[in-house]
Amino acid sequence: LSYVAVGALIGSISGALTADDAEKIEETEAVLKQVLAGLNMQEALRKHVLSESRNRTKRAFVLLQEEGPRMRGETVDYNRLPTEGIETVLEVHVESVRLDGWWIDPSLSLLMTSRARLIRARDGTLLSEVTFPYRSEAQQLAGWAAHDARGFREGLKRAYESLAEQIVQEF
Repeated sequence: LSYVAVGALIGSISGALTADDAEKIEETEAVLKQVLAGLNMQEALRKHVLSESRNRTKRAFVLLQEEGPRMRGETVDYNRLPTEGIETVLEVHVESVRLDGWWIDPSLSLLMTSRARLIRARDGTLLSEVTFPYRSEAQQLAGWAAHDARGFREGLKRAYESLAEQIVQEF
């Protein structure tokens, strides 16, 4: 899966912005978007789900290479998989990532949303579809971007871990 809606990374910031404030926010957003551009969020989530499944369940999860939809709403034909012993497919992907808060240089939380779909391989029947939210603890905008965006990178890692745990518990 290779799609994610990042949109305006820093959302819902309101208040009286000066030109300097707006410029600072734009610069910080550019740094954080650059971090996202260098990541494969879909692959990271899949690997976390696979790792979590190995640690927390007896079910056999297998990472299918080059399988799954390339864009939202695409239907994939998995009907050859039962011949390989695969009865169901769990599609997982990150739907959105953003920072959210209310005031200038506010405490912002990292929000990440993922979606998982369980599909019967032999006939493509959708068995279950669940959206999973993640919200981090808040920190100041400058904190997310400081030290080459270390806080943001660590926040993304925690988001993947939390979402993977939720997904494995559900399925």
